[in-house]
Amino acid sequence: MPRPHRRRSHPSPPAGGRRARALARISASLASLALAVGTAAFAAPAQAAPEPSDSLASDALAASEAPDGAAASSDMDTGTQGTPEASAAADEDENEPTGSVQVRIDSVSPWVDSDGALEVTGQVVNGTADPLAPESLTLSRSSQKISARTDIAAWTEDQDSPLLIASSEDTDGGDADGGDGTGASGEDGADESSGNRAGSPAYEAPELPSTLAPGDSHDFSFTVPADRMKPAGSAIDSWGALGLVVTLTAEQTQGAGGTDTPGQTDAPEPAEGAEQSDPAEQTTPATTPVQQTAPAFTVWHPDPGVDPTVVSTVLPVTLDAVPADGGPLLEAEVLERAADPSARGAFAGALDRSLTAARELDDAALAVDPRVLASARAALELPENEPEAPADDPTAEAPASAGQDGARTPGASPSDDGQSGDTPPADTPTESGAASLEGTDGPGAQEAEDDGAGDGQDDGTGDGPSADATEEAPDPEAAAARLPRLAEWYAEFTELAADREVLPLPWADAHVTALRSQASAAETSAEEQARSVRGRTASAAADEAAQLADGLGGLLDQADTERGLTGPLADSLRTDIMWPAADTVRRADLTALAEQGGQTLILSDAQQPSITSYTSSAYSTMDTHGDPQSAYAPPPDAEPGDRSEQGGGADGDTRILNTLIADSGLSETAAEQARGRPRAPGEALATSAAITAERPFDSRHMLLTLPREAAGPDLPQLAKELSSAPWLSSESLDSLAETEPVARGALVEPSADQESAPGAQQAQNLLTDLGRSYGEGEAASAVFTDETEARRDMARSLLTCTGTERIEARRAGDSGDAPAGGTDTRADAGSGSETDSPSGTDACSERTRGWVAALAGGVRPEPGSSVLLVTGEQAHIPVRVENTTDRSARVRLRVEAGTPQLSTEESEPLTLGPGEARSVEVPVRGLANADVRAHVRVLSMDGTRMPQSTELLVRVRADWENTATLAVGTALALVLVFGLVRTIRRGRRKIPKSQLDAAVARAQS
Repeated sequence: MPRPHRRRSHPSPPAGGRRARALARISASLASLALAVGTAAFAAPAQAAPEPSDSLASDALAASEAPDGAAASSDMDTGTQGTPEASAAADEDENEPTGSVQVRIDSVSPWVDSDGALEVTGQVVNGTADPLAPESLTLSRSSQKISARTDIAAWTEDQDSPLLIASSEDTDGGDADGGDGTGASGEDGADESSGNRAGSPAYEAPELPSTLAPGDSHDFSFTVPADRMKPAGSAIDSWGALGLVVTLTAEQTQGAGGTDTPGQTDAPEPAEGAEQSDPAEQTTPATTPVQQTAPAFTVWHPDPGVDPTVVSTVLPVTLDAVPADGGPLLEAEVLERAADPSARGAFAGALDRSLTAARELDDAALAVDPRVLASARAALELPENEPEAPADDPTAEAPASAGQDGARTPGASPSDDGQSGDTPPADTPTESGAASLEGTDGPGAQEAEDDGAGDGQDDGTGDGPSADATEEAPDPEAAAARLPRLAEWYAEFTELAADREVLPLPWADAHVTALRSQASAAETSAEEQARSVRGRTASAAADEAAQLADGLGGLLDQADTERGLTGPLADSLRTDIMWPAADTVRRADLTALAEQGGQTLILSDAQQPSITSYTSSAYSTMDTHGDPQSAYAPPPDAEPGDRSEQGGGADGDTRILNTLIADSGLSETAAEQARGRPRAPGEALATSAAITAERPFDSRHMLLTLPREAAGPDLPQLAKELSSAPWLSSESLDSLAETEPVARGALVEPSADQESAPGAQQAQNLLTDLGRSYGEGEAASAVFTDETEARRDMARSLLTCTGTERIEARRAGDSGDAPAGGTDTRADAGSGSETDSPSGTDACSERTRGWVAALAGGVRPEPGSSVLLVTGEQAHIPVRVENTTDRSARVRLRVEAGTPQLSTEESEPLTLGPGEARSVEVPVRGLANADVRAHVRVLSMDGTRMPQSTELLVRVRADWENTATLAVGTALALVLVFGLVRTIRRGRRKIPKSQLDAAVARAQS
């Protein structure tokens, strides 16, 4: 990608500066002439810049070297390899004030053969507030090849006695020659020294500006033909790593840049006739010599015929992002951005870079984080167990590539068929249906707006609406259209991984050994607390310690359970190979890993060191006590993973384990280059060349492990260099395991220094918080219809913060304000993070524990008003309960009173759908008059009390019913007595005589 244009100004320097530079050029010419006489004089240009012979200039330069030299060494930590992402990052960085002058090397030829040329590109950056006048820029190499690994590390700190091979003052290639000593004095004269023979690359040196304004930068490029830079000697004697150093010599005008416009260093000439100020009153800006260096490496390879070193590589495929809601799955937007090489933002292009690197390293084993693939499948709405389509089915890959015209070449632009990954319209269906397939949606599902939806179903047995009835059916084609980059990446990755060795990592690459150590410590503490229980307070402390131990143990169990993948790769995993975090394995871990099915462990050479003076091959063995296999001489027919009949412990359970030993030095330099922050560009390949040079005709088989984090900006370039280096060859882990095991030392457990690292206690506190959160959430998960799924999702969410790189960064003293390994910086080539900027370890813990707490407390009774209970018989109190989660729950409710005046019972079972709220009647019985403060408690179906509750005031008036009955009975009795009295007092009713006579007459007639 072409570098964006930057403003550069080149004004004429002051007259004094011209004279100084003229003197410098004359001195440089004399020095170059002296260099042609013998190699003894070649060290001078790199040790000190060409300078006037007067002692004052020498003293000034010597005075400036101490502070500036230190700055130069640290400045190179930000150097990057030549990739578009790295260049963009450099362009962004150079706009920020650095406070010093820097020389940055962007790219260097990884190796040079007899017909090639060394190419070095980079930048000179003036990060100060003063103008800089560059005088010369030189490129030098080490005086001889570097065959020892320790010498490579030493070169990055101190470039001792380099030989000049190119200079900005030698633009035609006629002055400097750091080759084999012939150069211009060879048979072909100037033509050979200039690299202009037929078919030979031409020599090129940069031209420097006269002035570099504050904040400006200048790109440089060297091209040095092989004949000009090759070491002396035969092919086998001269072959090997060469140290390089770019040296800038300049003058800086102190105090001249504070008010000047950038690029303007000369004051304007006064107008004719204007009043001239007194020269005594004028202040002449002071000039200070500046010298900065930047180290690098290349490898001289004139086809020496050495036996190549075989390298097996483990390439992690992970994404250490934290979801905004703290849930267990990565968001679809983050995955789409990570799969798009042209995207901007946090983790942009990281998955695409992993895929590109995997293609370059065609024998690399893939260590896959299950969270990445599970999140991708959920986002693409693919079923958990996708059936394989027939071989002749043209739609076999339709779900993953819908809307595409074919497989995308890495880095290609989206197709122009209307589905190019643009923002979907507002009515585009969301991927909620896919996420629910995995059971991992956030707990905060929106509450039902109609609070009365469940009213009228107070029999306590209503099942409520089914969750599936309201979910949209999965639509893989629509999801692939919304997420075209992710769909293409998933299809291409699964196709590539089907033919590779796939090592499943724990969920989110959890730091299993740290979890096991913390869980063991918590279990021991819980046992001690249980033995010393004295009183209620001590009992509560013991219960809390037991819950913490259970929580950490549950997280550890879930981390092991989640070592698997869904989809097309589920049946092709190497679960027998385990890769614990480097330098953290203890003897107790060996037995635990073996019991979990591990037969082969990937360890660092710091834990099973070589016993030879050279770098040993990677394949070895040890028993579960950490002793080499030869320590107890197993039977000849013993196989790795079998129980040994000899040399075991008291339990007779000693096993033999294969060990694949990663070269820590090679892995560390490769990680630095992959992240785009090498100490010296080319150091990784130089280290591999030094390993080969140790025994050039004795091929050994090495193991390289790449960083366990989101792919850095230079990972594809590193993979390309490793795969094409002529002194290296690649083979699979299976091929490594088929080699003859080499003898190595016993297991070296982590040292006390590691335990007392600056952030060791903070890492333990982090794991303790996560374990406590899981312990609380695990107990609350019993209310859900699918209890196992709820516990799984809680563990998945919390394991996100136990990633290997996060815990190791915290142990190293990282404050947690940035992701482990600096993910946001290296994955984002310049734009700020959208949702993941606060995704450091502290923010991760806060988010995930909040998500688990919301899920654990999502089924709860709503607060209600006081209730008046006026009967001593059984009654029912209506209580409203809500489910704010995204999953179904089945619960009972109970009103618990702290006094005996109120007797309570459990309600009938109640099923609540996602986001549903309903009323249920809870049976109670008032026994005596009292105002009872009760708690409405949620119970699981097996009667387990949940922490969710709400207070309820129940005014019990149990005698009010009897009093009312007595009063009514008394009133009725009084009415009866009153009637009787009146009747008696009135006597019998008399009939008038006329009526009586009439009645007698009628009777007689």
